[in-house]
Amino acid sequence: MLEVTPQAHGEGRSFDVRVDVLNTSPFPAHSRSEARLYASDDNVLDGGDVLLASARTPALVSYGSRQVRLTASEAAASEAPFVIVVVDANDEVLEGD
Repeated sequence: MLEVTPQAHGEGRSFDVRVDVLNTSPFPAHSRSEARLYASDDNVLDGGDVLLASARTPALVSYGSRQVRLTASEAAASEAPFVIVVVDANDEVLEGD
């Protein structure tokens, strides 16, 4: 689930993006990872996208979940029609095939 909430009114406004991070595996994810929020001109993450916020995500037990909050400046995101969330941005969590 993705939830966006405005935090303040007027100049310097920010917004929160809350993301439910799920481990859909029967194995625990021992590594912590980093979630990142980007502003984008399209729905594809690429080098032209602007990093708005990042947060560390905890290790997760098998089939576990946690909510992660990313807080970003509204001004930084105002020109981009898309926001993109990358949950394991540093590719730290081992994944099976």
